[in-house]
Amino acid sequence: MPSLAKLSACRIFVICIRPQLGRYIERVTIVEKSCEAMRNADKKNLTVILDRIRQAARYLRSKPKGAERRQKYDALSRGLTALQQEPALGRLVCDEYPAMNALDDWLAGEQWDEFARFGVYAQTKLRQEAVQYKVVFFPYLASTWDSLQSVYEAFAKDERFITDIVIIPAHRRAPTGRVSLYEDFLADTDIPHTLYQDYDLAQDQPDIAFVNNPFDQVVEPSFYAANIRRHCKTLVYVPYYGILSGYFSEKRLKVYNQPIQLLADLIIVQSQITAQAYNRHCPGPQGRYLPLGTPKIDACKKKTALAAQNPKREWVEKIAGRPVFLLDSHYDIPSEWRGRLDGGIFYCLLFFLEAILNYFSGRPDLFLIWRPHPLTETALINYTTNPSLYSAFTKLMKLCNSLPNCLIDREDDFHMSFSLSAAMIALSQGSLKYVYLSLGKPVIYFINENEALDGTQRLIPTNDICYVPPHLK
Repeated sequence: MPSLAKLSACRIFVICIRPQLGRYIERVTIVEKSCEAMRNADKKNLTVILDRIRQAARYLRSKPKGAERRQKYDALSRGLTALQQEPALGRLVCDEYPAMNALDDWLAGEQWDEFARFGVYAQTKLRQEAVQYKVVFFPYLASTWDSLQSVYEAFAKDERFITDIVIIPAHRRAPTGRVSLYEDFLADTDIPHTLYQDYDLAQDQPDIAFVNNPFDQVVEPSFYAANIRRHCKTLVYVPYYGILSGYFSEKRLKVYNQPIQLLADLIIVQSQITAQAYNRHCPGPQGRYLPLGTPKIDACKKKTALAAQNPKREWVEKIAGRPVFLLDSHYDIPSEWRGRLDGGIFYCLLFFLEAILNYFSGRPDLFLIWRPHPLTETALINYTTNPSLYSAFTKLMKLCNSLPNCLIDREDDFHMSFSLSAAMIALSQGSLKYVYLSLGKPVIYFINENEALDGTQRLIPTNDICYVPPHLK
């Protein structure tokens, strides 16, 4: 059986489960036996039931009278009913205690000594029973699965865990109200998962829950952080955006104040520097931030390498050997530029896009791949009152498509663009540029001199990129 400590390929959670989760998960000795291991929650529930039966039987053996006797008798009766409804009971005692079938007769005949002997036997068997811990992953959108995938793979390989994946539907604002976006992106894979409509969090009661989306307002209410926290033993937050930037404007600080940061038992961050930033800016309990790296980098490097081996033929033909720049645009851009242009944030976005496209139209020796944020059009339609903004944006997209040295990347993931490009032009405060930096490629970014965490003009400290804990080197 694989050891937890050796499953370190994901550079995250597995290597820390014993030292960091000791108060949540006891170390378990796997007992070789023919029947499957019992769920940790079932074992705890059986322990409580058996303890109540044992205490009630021991009290009844002292022959109490009146209301006190009736109270203990009823408690024992309820315990027996609960015990007989437990699916783990049969596996627990197997066929080694046939007298178990006489529990109701013992109650009717007030054979309290039999109950005592059964309780000792059952509790002894229960202590020897192997357990498995239920671990559920709640990814948000297909494009964010890479932040949890390597963690899931590590847990799925270990016999001590029962794993499940429940894809959370996303919510977006629209002129007609909120709309739900849901994609079963694992449907065509052999990865077992559960549709969110078929999943009952309150009934499942997982031991560990992994969440990668920090914003409650964009998901189904039943999967708000508070609800998941209510029904799981340990809540772990792994940010889907991978690497958090090294600046802390008022707008950016909200990333540290979402419900998931306040409620999570553990938060996985990419470095000691980011852990220190959480300690300063997150109002939740301290000491929960584990600088183990980000699994998004694991997936990025692997998928980018695969994309390089199988490039899109039509893209390669259009690029024709020219140096490629990747343009990353968000529907938000650094705040210091907004006051210098009329019309606010979206006019600012369009201004920069037009300037960059016009530049490349005059440089046929260079090639541009433009990857707009997937929600740009949604934002322009629903978050503004000026319909001309969306029209202007679509015109820019048509301009890009018309240029012989430009194409628009609307693929589900960004790895093809990452593999074909030599450098990135970043217009946004989004996280994509930090993932790109982890590949060792340069980023051209419109930086605010007040953004740098370490007092330099660097966007983020150089030792905060691709951080690998020393014990994993």
